[in-house]
Amino acid sequence: MRELALRVVAVWSIFMSGCAITPLHSSIKLGIKLYEAPDIIFEVDHWYAVLKPNQALLGSAIIRLKRVEDEFGELTEEEMIELRNTIKLMERAAKNGFGASHINWSCLMNYGYRFQPFPVALVHVHFRPRYTKKKVQFAGLEFYDDYPARHYKLHTMRRVPGSVRKEIIRVYQREIMLQAAGNHGLQITFSK
Repeated sequence: MRELALRVVAVWSIFMSGCAITPLHSSIKLGIKLYEAPDIIFEVDHWYAVLKPNQALLGSAIIRLKRVEDEFGELTEEEMIELRNTIKLMERAAKNGFGASHINWSCLMNYGYRFQPFPVALVHVHFRPRYTKKKVQFAGLEFYDDYPARHYKLHTMRRVPGSVRKEIIRVYQREIMLQAAGNHGLQITFSK
């Protein structure tokens, strides 16, 4: 998938620039970054969920569309249905696996527009589990959600060791497999 995605982003960027060949601009680098997904939780036909580098809120992830699209309103009906079902899986997995009380979702589409004149705003949805118990213990670490009834703290960064990231992914995958029987026809794939 990665190789195809890199080619799609490169061709799309060249097309948008109107040039035959251009050097890698910041927008192309952003597109490549969005499609490089070392921490994939799972994939379905049109979407994949990837663990975010920032785990200030335990289980934070991004659900990304597998094709190039910069308008949320241009998603197909099939993509929208699959996104809804993917959201259901992720919400239940975060609640059952980590004890999340609720989830914050966002689809702002802002970051890609920082890279002018070749913006790369690719449809993706941020997924942030929230915790009313304020302190959660997981894999020997403590995670804090000091304001679960308010907007999460912007610019709070927490990177966790690779072993903890793998354990978070493992818990998501276990919980999603438990739900698989009632997945409304989703073809779920887990990374090895």
